[in-house]
Amino acid sequence: MVKNQRKGAKTRNGKCRVALSLRRGLLASNLFAISGCGLDVTLMSAFSGAAHAPPPGAAEAPQPLMQGTVTGVPSAKVSLVDSTGASVADTTSTASETFSFTLRAQTAYRNLRTVVTKGQLVLIAFAPTVSATTPGQSTPPIASIGAIDDLSTMAAFVVSEKLRQSGLTLTAVQPSVVSQAVALVKSMATTESVLTFWRMIVDLKAAADTTKSDVPIFNVGAFSSTSTTSFLNRTFLTSRDLDYTRDDGGIDKSTDAFDLALANAARAFTLPAPTVCLDPNKARLVFTVNMNAGQKDGNCDTINRFLWAQDSAGSTMWFTGSVHEESHIQDPAVNELLGNFKPNIVPMYDDGTHGDAVPGDGVWTVSFDVPWTTACGLGTDGGVRFAGASDAGISTTGLDAGTLPCLRVGYKYTWGKAGAGWTGTEEFPGNRHILEVVDVNGDGIVHRADSFADETTNKDKANARRPAKGGTGTVTWTTDADGDGFFEARESPIDSDGDCQPNGWPTAPAVEPISLTCPT
Repeated sequence: MVKNQRKGAKTRNGKCRVALSLRRGLLASNLFAISGCGLDVTLMSAFSGAAHAPPPGAAEAPQPLMQGTVTGVPSAKVSLVDSTGASVADTTSTASETFSFTLRAQTAYRNLRTVVTKGQLVLIAFAPTVSATTPGQSTPPIASIGAIDDLSTMAAFVVSEKLRQSGLTLTAVQPSVVSQAVALVKSMATTESVLTFWRMIVDLKAAADTTKSDVPIFNVGAFSSTSTTSFLNRTFLTSRDLDYTRDDGGIDKSTDAFDLALANAARAFTLPAPTVCLDPNKARLVFTVNMNAGQKDGNCDTINRFLWAQDSAGSTMWFTGSVHEESHIQDPAVNELLGNFKPNIVPMYDDGTHGDAVPGDGVWTVSFDVPWTTACGLGTDGGVRFAGASDAGISTTGLDAGTLPCLRVGYKYTWGKAGAGWTGTEEFPGNRHILEVVDVNGDGIVHRADSFADETTNKDKANARRPAKGGTGTVTWTTDADGDGFFEARESPIDSDGDCQPNGWPTAPAVEPISLTCPT
C-alpha cells in the first residue's frame, strides 16, 4: 500500500476560515497556537454519515434514489461519478428520457457529477448531496438532479473552471458551495461572458453524432483540478467542419477560443462563501485496514497476513494505539480513546456501520475525533480549512515537517477475539505504525489506509522496505521512501489496483468531517 493523507479545515481564534486564501502572516501565528486545540476527545460511536448496526428484527436502512432527465437523449448511458473521478453507478436513460440510480444505504454522497454519453455526445451536471440513511428510516430519500442538458453542462464547466482557477479541489469544496455556484452561473446565463460560452456548448452539442462513439466532444477527465487539458476534445474538432465561435463563418480546429470563453465566464462570478465550517479544535481521524489476501507491500511483494498472526475461527479486526512520545500534543484521554496499546480492545468494523463503506469487503474501519489545530491542515481546500501550501509559502514536499503542533500517534492492528493478548493476534511483534495527523489533501478527514501485516510503509523500526525501494530499516516523520512527495507517516495516495503505483486518495464515503455552522 502507498501512504495516506488527511484533510482539514479549521479556524483561527475560534473562527472558521472561510476565505478562499489566507495571508502568509496567519501561518506563523497559528504554528504556535496549541492551547485550546480540542483535547476533549470522544470515541465516534455515531456520527454524520455512519450508523450503528440495527438490533435484531429492526428495519434496514432504505436505499436512496437519485433521478433526473436527459433532455432529447433517450437510451443514453448515464454515469454517476464521485469527486475523484471514480464511478459510483451506471444506468441508461429510458425512452421517455428519464433515469434513476439506487444508491447504497448508510452512505453519504457529496459533489457527484452525472455524465451522460451517447455516441459523440457528452452532457454533464452536478448531482445533489445525499445524506446517509439510517436503519428504521421510514422512506428512502429521493434526490433530483433535474434536467441534464446544454445549460447544466455549461454550468458544470464554468464552476469546475472556477475551482481550477482558484486552485481548489472538488473533493475539498463543500457541496453547498458547489450547488450555490451552479445556480449562480445559470442565473447569469444571459450575461455576455456566460452567454458566449453557453452558445458554444449549444453548437457543439448540435454537432455531436449520437450514432458514432469514436470521438466524444468533451474530455471528462479534464475535471481534475490539476489538469491543464481543455474540456473540449481537439480530436473531435479536427474530425468536423464546425464554426463553434460564430465569428467569421470559418472552420474552428482549435480549442483556444473555447478555453478563453470558459475562462472569461468563470471570472465573471465569485464562489459563494461556505455556510458550514470544519471544527477548529477537532479532526476526524479514520483508519482502514485491508485484510484481503493478495495485497502488495512497498516492495511490491504479496503480504503474508499470517506471518505473525493466527487465523483462528471467529477472529475479527481490532485497533490499538496511543499518543506518540514525540507528539506536540500530549493527552491521556487520547491514549484511552485509541486503546492505550492494549490489544483487542477497540473494535474495527466491516459491516457497513460505524463509517465502514462496504459490508463484508474485507476492509475494516474505525474512526476517532482527536485534537486538532489549524496549522495541521495544509491541503488546498474550498475556503473552509487552511490555505494551500503554495499560498502559505510552505514547501509542498516538506510541509514544514517537525515544526507543526500536530498530534502524532503510534498504532497497530490485531486479528483475534475480544480481550485476547498480543501473541498470535498482532500483525507484527514489537514496533508500531506511526502517523502525524495532518490533513494533506484538504478533504476535512485524516484518512490512513493500510494493509494488515504490511511492514514496509509507516512501520517505525525493523521496516522491511528494501534499499532498492528506498528503505533504510527505519521510518521517521520526514521519511519519503519512494520519493513520491508524501511522507510515509502521513496520509497519502494509495495503490488501489494492485500495480504498486499510487492512483488516488483513499475514500471513506460513509464518513464526513466534523462541521459547525460558520460564525457570521
